[in-house]
Amino acid sequence: MITRVQVKNFRSFADIDVKLGSLNVLVGRNGSGKSAFLDILRFVRDALRMGLETAIDNRHGIAALRRWAPRRPYNVEIALTVQTRRLWGEYSFVIMSGQHGAYRKGREMCRVGKLPEKVDDGFEIKGNKWITLPKRLVQRSNRLNRLTESDTLVLPNMSIFSPFFSRLRHYLTGNFYSIFPNTLRMPQKPSNERQLLDHGENFASILRRIQKNRARFTKLLRALGQVVDGVKDLRVRQVGGYLVTELEHHDLGSLNVEKKSAWFELDQESDGTLRLLGMLAALYQNQPSQALLALEEPENALHPGALAVLSDVLYEASQQNQILVTTQSPDLISRFKADELLVVERTDGISQIGPIDEMQREAVEEQLFTSGDLLRIEGLRREPAVLLGGGRGA
Repeated sequence: MITRVQVKNFRSFADIDVKLGSLNVLVGRNGSGKSAFLDILRFVRDALRMGLETAIDNRHGIAALRRWAPRRPYNVEIALTVQTRRLWGEYSFVIMSGQHGAYRKGREMCRVGKLPEKVDDGFEIKGNKWITLPKRLVQRSNRLNRLTESDTLVLPNMSIFSPFFSRLRHYLTGNFYSIFPNTLRMPQKPSNERQLLDHGENFASILRRIQKNRARFTKLLRALGQVVDGVKDLRVRQVGGYLVTELEHHDLGSLNVEKKSAWFELDQESDGTLRLLGMLAALYQNQPSQALLALEEPENALHPGALAVLSDVLYEASQQNQILVTTQSPDLISRFKADELLVVERTDGISQIGPIDEMQREAVEEQLFTSGDLLRIEGLRREPAVLLGGGRGA
């Protein structure tokens, strides 16, 4: 999983150094930088999957991506550390931007191995010049010249030469979900995508895969039934060239009529039901171990009573995958441990992230208040960076 995120000059972040665990809950006011932090990791994913140029263009150019300041910090710097039982790796790159939307890759560097103390391979490029070549390609440097183009990241190409680079790239390309209910309501074309897309565009195909694993499907259905009264079953039918998802509701009869069940297509279900179903599909899909899975404000459109079920599912998912959640719900925040919370604050246009401060942490751990109580009463405060030392946060 991604254990450390170091960033300079990305959107509202001037200079941050954030430690992540298996379950991370970002808390902060509107506009504080929660979504912007998720977009750092999403940007890395997009750059590695689609290319640096596409990732920047999708964010309206480098001028919209870099932090605005009177002195114009032109360089965007991103460095990520990955640590698992079988892999340690550091990956970083710098984007140097100029006038009129121009930019180029300034530096890209990678180190990988089984342990931080034992680096097995790596590479470094500055501008268009190789500083360090991967071990397996030292004798074939003439074939690497085409990879040093100013707008091309090298790591995706290195993945085909070394399992270390391939595994590192896997952990850096997470999934980021903001489920749109109307996307789930519409019949969907069958999809061969192995992972749920960001807004649920291939939701029906993912559900069909989940149904093939009885244990995961049973958990999904049980969680849905705990929140939505009367839901008995779920099915995905093919109608022509489309997939249609339906829910079976029971206990529909009146006092004078025998109780019956009926199937309803998703266009008859509420936004809350669909958002929950979409999130459950994201959490119960067959995610590769320790891959990052991020959810933006999962409490939206959900009854407060559903948050207990949602938090339980998030905890269960965090045993297999790294979970990153943004929220503003005091009720949901109260269901997480103090050291799982990251407070996002924005002051004078600059965002910072860190754990809650020591006094508030002690109040939560001693059960004087819940974190949700503190959010309502005085707001959660970030531990000042000068007090952190080697601890978590920035």
